[in-house]
Amino acid sequence: MAAPTPVRFHEVDWAELSPVQLRCEMAHLSLPESGLDARHAPEPRVLRIRFEGRCGVGSQGNGDAHCMRAMSRAAFDMLDPDGLVLDFSALTYEWGDMMSRVLDLPDAWRELDEPPFAIVVGPDCEAGMMSLLLQELQYDRSELGWVFHDTDAACAKVAAIVREQALSQLEPACDIHLRQA
Repeated sequence: MAAPTPVRFHEVDWAELSPVQLRCEMAHLSLPESGLDARHAPEPRVLRIRFEGRCGVGSQGNGDAHCMRAMSRAAFDMLDPDGLVLDFSALTYEWGDMMSRVLDLPDAWRELDEPPFAIVVGPDCEAGMMSLLLQELQYDRSELGWVFHDTDAACAKVAAIVREQALSQLEPACDIHLRQA
């Protein structure tokens, strides 16, 4: 009996899978004075994931979209933020249905009236993103209050939602003074 052919492995170079690069940044938010007890509350955090580079067009971009979703989902799962901004402002994207998978909301936020989520579009991806959102995903333009052209505005909006949600979970602060009998 012949010896089995050895299985040969090679290291995966993630940069070869897609020309799109991903950068993650975390913001730690302070809560305003509110009369609520925030001493033991975790500090709310917003994750910004920036995509840079050129996404393939149509089915040529499927691998890019899969890579973008996998990497952004891994960052989200590992860092466990309270809010998320997907920043596409430095991405060239024309068209491709698989990009919708990158925009998929985390399960825990699906039922919220106002999820702590926004995207930022730039001049090299706006037409493609708006086509995806309006035509493919069939959003009405009035439903796209979470799509921004300005990164600071998107981050401020998500931070405001995260702060509001964090404050709604706090208990009223009370000062208890014990009298000695």
